[in-house]
Amino acid sequence: MQMKRYCEPIALSIYPILMIVCVCNAIRESDVRQAARAGASCPTAAYRSRGCKPRCGQCFTFAREIIAAERSAA
Repeated sequence: MQMKRYCEPIALSIYPILMIVCVCNAIRESDVRQAARAGASCPTAAYRSRGCKPRCGQCFTFAREIIAAERSAA
């Protein structure tokens, strides 16, 4: 009996999977990347560009990584 692989339909989907960076403010990875491309140099500036304020701060490490990657790619 062959096991079903449930991740394959998702991995092969034509729809992108949206990674949530900040649960408190419902900010997606694409939002942070867009803010970085527009000049945000830190998570606070990226969130401000979305009209939000940082809350618990658990997302800052990931947001900083995304911003650094976008700035190095530019």
